[in-house]
Amino acid sequence: MVVSFIVVVFNEASSLAAVHAALQKLKRPDDIDIETIAVDGGSRDGSVEAAQNAGFSRVVELPGANIPTCRNAGIRAARGDWIAFVDGDCILDEDWLLHAARLLNRHQPLILGWPASPPTPGTWVQRAWYAHWMNKHPALEKDQGEQVLKQQGFRMITTRNMICHRDVMDRIGGFDESLDDQARIDLIHNNKTGALIHSSCVMGALTAGAEVVITGRVADPALFLAPLIHEFGWSMDQYDLLGKGTVLGHLLECAGQVCGGYFADPGVKEVPDPANLGFPIAEVDREGDFVITKLPDAGGLVTPATCKEQLLYEIHNPAEYLTPDVIADLTGVKFRETAKDRVAVSGGSGRAKTGLLKVSVGFRDGYIGEGQISYGGPGAVARGQLALDIVKQRLADTGVRAEELRFDLMGVNSLYGNTLDEGKPAEVRLRVAGRTASRSEAVRIGNEVESLYTNGPAGGGGALKSVSEVIAIHSILIDATEVEPVITYKTV
Repeated sequence: MVVSFIVVVFNEASSLAAVHAALQKLKRPDDIDIETIAVDGGSRDGSVEAAQNAGFSRVVELPGANIPTCRNAGIRAARGDWIAFVDGDCILDEDWLLHAARLLNRHQPLILGWPASPPTPGTWVQRAWYAHWMNKHPALEKDQGEQVLKQQGFRMITTRNMICHRDVMDRIGGFDESLDDQARIDLIHNNKTGALIHSSCVMGALTAGAEVVITGRVADPALFLAPLIHEFGWSMDQYDLLGKGTVLGHLLECAGQVCGGYFADPGVKEVPDPANLGFPIAEVDREGDFVITKLPDAGGLVTPATCKEQLLYEIHNPAEYLTPDVIADLTGVKFRETAKDRVAVSGGSGRAKTGLLKVSVGFRDGYIGEGQISYGGPGAVARGQLALDIVKQRLADTGVRAEELRFDLMGVNSLYGNTLDEGKPAEVRLRVAGRTASRSEAVRIGNEVESLYTNGPAGGGGALKSVSEVIAIHSILIDATEVEPVITYKTV
């Protein structure tokens, strides 16, 4: 039995020796051998030589290839019965393969993935992000005395830390390499879909003397970064300054959020006068350090806690916050409260941008049919559940063709399934929703819920039904040279 470890590499020379050493130290059953394959997508820091020196079984070079393409190349080069994927900075625990082997031997086919723990001691950003990520997948069960994530409680497998039977990859055809291909770029151009562009176009308008700049799809932090570059004369290769400016932009981009919006939790985190929430003010120096505050008479508050929550908001990898201007590193950011509603911020950094732009492509993706009805009083939950069972059977009996269906009791299980103690709420609201290929099929879903008025449990009321078309979004990356911003000027 052979396990092939595929490590996709891009500018990770400093960590490859430790990654390979950890793979060699893995405990494993006697009948298992391992091979290590590094696939480099065009590193400029000597990663290829570092992988060779570290002792990887094979090193594959694919300059300019995206991550899915590199992973598929690793699969083709692998001879293993099991295929594992590890990031170029991910150090596996020595028992990792023992746990995987026990489950892979019992279940066929299977894909296993685990969350990656932050480094020790690590920064507060890394620790907070790990806690946030784990809390999004709380469903656990016992498997031979050990906790593992339930399939239904875990909707995403992270490829930084994943293993599967080889026939799984053969069956699904590997990873989707189409995210960066020319066909997608042509699709973007044909549909005039907007890309998130960089701050230089805003700076161009400011340099020309514009007093008000109105932009389209510009990256959110660029709205704040561009005036800083213009005012302080920063260059586009001063990456640490651009990183600090991006931190500022990220903290301010959601307006009142850093002043206590999306923060209040009565009895835990109190926010004064939230109906008159203030907007943030940043006092910035030439070195990129700044203070966040607000008007003294405005509602809300500015504290290290509000700033930390906003810093982590919508962040994937805090060490690599990708923007069109810079790759910002948020892991070293520090907050210090200097006075009431005044927080000093320092410590952000950055490195060279990727040269890619994020594009969101909209496309028609069917319809959603929905129906709702409420039940209240003693036995409300039981009557609501009976109503769901009736609709579920009716949709099956009448042959409604739906690609996805949800059956929820809002107030009981619509957010967390049945993982929390439901208690005995005095009222619940039933919701049935389904995605269909046609509007006519979507209409039938709401009709079945509405029929509960006279054909369902006692005491139903407030029924609603609706049909809406789904305009779905698919985000991809394209080369920045494919987009040419245009600035127009108008005197008013």
